[in-house]
Amino acid sequence: MKFIAKFYGFFSTRIEALKKVVDVRDGLVYGGLFFIGYGLYQLYPWLGFTAFGVVSMLLGLGWIIRVVK
Repeated sequence: MKFIAKFYGFFSTRIEALKKVVDVRDGLVYGGLFFIGYGLYQLYPWLGFTAFGVVSMLLGLGWIIRVVK
C-alpha cells in the first residue's frame, strides 16, 4: 500500500504542474497545425513537412522570446 501512495504522490504533483502549464488553446493550435501538415502531406509530402516545420519553429521562437507579464 505504501508503494501505491508513493506512486500517486509522485504523479499527482506532475499532473498538477502539467495542468498549470498546458491550456486548451495549446491543443487547438497544435491540433490545427497537425491537420494542416497532414493535409499538405497528402498533396505534396515535402510541402507538408516544410509547412509544419516552419510553423513549429515560429511557434517555438515566439515562446522563447515571449514577454512575461
